Amino acid sequence: MSTLIEGLAVSAPRRRVARRGGLLSASAPLALAPASEGARTRRYLLAALLLIVLTSWFSIGFHHYDEHFQLLEYANYKLGRTPVADLPWEFQARIRSWFQPAVAFAVVSGLEGAGVSNPFYSAAVLRLLSGLLFWLALVRLVRVSRWWFDSPAVRRAAIAAVCLLWFMPFLAVRFSSESWAGSLFIIGFSYLVAEVYRDRASGWDLGWAGVALGLAVLARYQALILVLAGILWFLREARPGFARLAPPAAGFGVALGAGLLLDRWGYGEWGFTPLRYLIAVHPLDAVGRFGSSPWWWYFPRTLWSGVLPIALPLLVGAVAAWVRRPRSPLTWISLPFVAVHCLIAHKELRFLFPLAPVLPFLAFQGLEALPALARQAVASPRARLGWWMLAGINAAALVLRCLLPAYQTIGLQRAIYDSAPHRLLIADGEDPYALGGLRVESHFYRPSGLVLANLTDAGGDIVAEELQSPSLVVWSGVFPFDASRIACRPIYQSEPDWSRWEPLHTLLAWARSDRWTLARCWPVESGG
Repeated sequence: MSTLIEGLAVSAPRRRVARRGGLLSASAPLALAPASEGARTRRYLLAALLLIVLTSWFSIGFHHYDEHFQLLEYANYKLGRTPVADLPWEFQARIRSWFQPAVAFAVVSGLEGAGVSNPFYSAAVLRLLSGLLFWLALVRLVRVSRWWFDSPAVRRAAIAAVCLLWFMPFLAVRFSSESWAGSLFIIGFSYLVAEVYRDRASGWDLGWAGVALGLAVLARYQALILVLAGILWFLREARPGFARLAPPAAGFGVALGAGLLLDRWGYGEWGFTPLRYLIAVHPLDAVGRFGSSPWWWYFPRTLWSGVLPIALPLLVGAVAAWVRRPRSPLTWISLPFVAVHCLIAHKELRFLFPLAPVLPFLAFQGLEALPALARQAVASPRARLGWWMLAGINAAALVLRCLLPAYQTIGLQRAIYDSAPHRLLIADGEDPYALGGLRVESHFYRPSGLVLANLTDAGGDIVAEELQSPSLVVWSGVFPFDASRIACRPIYQSEPDWSRWEPLHTLLAWARSDRWTLARCWPVESGG
């Protein structure tokens, strides 16, 4: 926290940056950090890595249904375990890239070849892989950020924020199109930034940068906005010749070519999936199939979902950077991306997640450009106390977001899998494999050969023949039976007893989806 306060308190006049032959040249953009400065940065990055590893294990499930149905179930289909009838409509429309499903297919197949068939271990490896990719993007951002700040203290504050903000590990480990698109874009774009600032990259580095940018587009087609904006900035500032443009262009083409081959493998036919996506989604969006929101929806939503005291300085700083640092590469990539998404009728906050690693650097660039506001924010003891309280809020949210499941129903499915049942009785008609409001049957975590049966009939009465001996029973909500007739020993509860105490029950409401119980039950008259 002292790093953040120090960063806000320090301000310096912006130095002139000279041009030489069209190349933005910063002969000494920032003095080389002393050993202690480098050690502090390494500690922040190590803390981020440890948080990512921890979260990859505990944050089971998904943030949005697409993370499961359009990636894991696609891979499961190629493994022969998900019927095509249970795949989402995007499969029938052939509009989803097979890049990430192919990664999932390779990971699951590789683990099973090594004798690890537990799908929850496969998903954990995919989350860890996502987190390591995100962390590599952080390392690249930290490296090129030395050209973005006048004050080392402000840069330190930005690094601390990107490594320790409460939502970063959670977003990092998501095996989602948003997470992978953001990480891959940052990795590729960082080499172009280094090229502009005279940290000359090799031809191979630029080629791999092009591959990363191409894979970012395959992960999420909307990342093309980031790629085009980044390339325009690179062309304006570096004015590269053909020899410097050819490697990233070739790498980008190789990635897109690989995407075509993967789509042919996944769908079984040739087709240009990005064009299909544009044709299929645009008219649907126009008629409001997915709902619509006003152009300003993202701003209040960011404040609400990001925890207002934490999100407000970040949002103010980002807007300030857009106004006061128009030539910054972060402004060039983030402003068009946000603007285009504001114009699209259907809005979800996750659409902006590819910018999450960039946000702290962008925000602190803006705050550095407003020295009077930054000094006022830490001028009084009350203000400093407020920042320490904010650090406490962030720490509490960080712990919860790292340790709680991302989607609690997947925690229930893990308990079912660990119980190794051949038969599962559903007590209240709520199928634990028909996820959320979609009610689409999921198969990735479902044990092979598992039979589901209803314990109650249409009128809610117990079907006696279904419970002749101790059986595995699942229900959602409160215990649905007369305790004098049925006895149960809980095996798993998605909402533990301690979380039902106030005020914890209210505070944790945002982290709950459904309240599930898995238990072994038997008729009272037959004994336990």
